[in-house]
Amino acid sequence: MKFRNLMAAAGIAAALATVAAPAANAAPAKPADLPPGCQGGPVSDFWFDGGHQIDPGVGYCTSDGYELVQQYDGNLVIYSEHGAIWNTGTYGHNGAYTKFQTDGNLVVYASPNNPLWNSGTYGHPNARMDFKTGHVFIYDANGSWVWNS
Repeated sequence: MKFRNLMAAAGIAAALATVAAPAANAAPAKPADLPPGCQGGPVSDFWFDGGHQIDPGVGYCTSDGYELVQQYDGNLVIYSEHGAIWNTGTYGHNGAYTKFQTDGNLVVYASPNNPLWNSGTYGHPNARMDFKTGHVFIYDANGSWVWNS
């Protein structure tokens, strides 16, 4: 009888551990220090011309529920309602900002002369950046697609 009770208790403990453990492939939740973003922030599909800068704590929300955020930790991230779906991997650089340069390159900078990440799209003056449907797109001056997140 003691063996059965012990086995039953072990089975219950294993079942509870399975329920309590998060899925290994679950998207990470938003950090607590994010700006309000889609909770009352501007909602639209966004076009940016070269020279646009996204400062730490700034977020843009699309009409279909995606958010592009320059986090305070330096990471540029796209979130869906389920968590992060794309990022530049530049976390750990508090104060970093993103610049869509006039040459068409999207760059995350730790400081003015210290780039951390870039889209590799330089050489496209008068390009435009679009944030919609959960992606960042860069189009050249003729409207041709150059890059997306």
